[in-house]
Amino acid sequence: MAGAVNRLTLIEQFVQAERSRATLDALRPAIRYAKVKLTDNCNSKCVTCDYWKASHENELTLPEFQSILEQLQCLGVEEVMFTGGEPTIRGELVSVVRHAAGLGFPVIALTTNALSLSPRKIDQLLDAGLTQLVLSLEGLASHDELRGVPGNAQKVLVALEHVTGRRAAGAVVAVKLAMTLMQRNLSEVAAMVDLARRHQAVLFFNLIDRGTYFFQGVPVDLLALRDRSLLDQVVDELVAVKRREPGLIGNTVSSLEYARRYFSDPKQSDIPCHLGYIGIDIDANGDVYSNCWGLPPIGNIRTSSLASLVTTREYAERCRAMFRKECPGCSCGYILNLAYHKPSVELDVSCGGDLATSAVGYAGTQS
Repeated sequence: MAGAVNRLTLIEQFVQAERSRATLDALRPAIRYAKVKLTDNCNSKCVTCDYWKASHENELTLPEFQSILEQLQCLGVEEVMFTGGEPTIRGELVSVVRHAAGLGFPVIALTTNALSLSPRKIDQLLDAGLTQLVLSLEGLASHDELRGVPGNAQKVLVALEHVTGRRAAGAVVAVKLAMTLMQRNLSEVAAMVDLARRHQAVLFFNLIDRGTYFFQGVPVDLLALRDRSLLDQVVDELVAVKRREPGLIGNTVSSLEYARRYFSDPKQSDIPCHLGYIGIDIDANGDVYSNCWGLPPIGNIRTSSLASLVTTREYAERCRAMFRKECPGCSCGYILNLAYHKPSVELDVSCGGDLATSAVGYAGTQS
């Protein structure tokens, strides 16, 4: 309950900050979740990303990752998400998860393309203390084409089957499927809903953009939405499913409606960006970001502590600029962002949600 109260208090503070420059200036970060890249290297060849085309070196060591986790704990972080690149290609993954579990993080999540996620590796991760597994799957038919590796979808399904079996045997781990909405896979959404239902997984929808540094090479045609009527139909159906089976669709109703508007107005200037105040991102080379991969890093963990970085004037100014949407706009963490936007939370409540639970974070949905 304390966490829900804190989030509701933050919502009210953000509302006041929209109305008062003095209130905005007085706001301080309340970091509750972190995304930690274990590597920038990747074994996918996604058409929605160009980062895999280069080899990335000088990445953090296991002791450095352990130090980061300890610093995050001191900041009061509750959720830590290990991502990449592809985090399962780092040999230190299980050790990092085990260290996070030893520190007592309530949520320890991993997002993966499953190409290197064998059943044995899943067992090791669950035994080490993983609490949440996010499997990226862009659709049953188009996934391999979009991800650039034949047989990738089948590997995801094998991993999903195995973790479903482990859960049936008593393992306590949340399973999420992350799908990026675009013209090419809109027709596959219904099948993805059915898949999530069969495996008692939660289905989340990301939105494609070119705002982050690893999406700079995304072909423009992938961003084009040629069939607006199909998007409206898909969103209508997802909202209906959300109302009938609220635990099946991870997106809030407000974020589904946001997706309806996003392709014609990616920036959504009327909705402040709260992300810098509530989360932090750490790249595999130690660069620290204000919960936004689309803006320059604010420092590096190898030369400054996390506590010192989030208390600098530069970080405060970055958060305020993000709040005012002084940026190109992107879809990073949009579900979580809306969970701290009072009109969006009120929409979710009007559709049957609870005010406290509608403000819960969605840190582990970015694929």
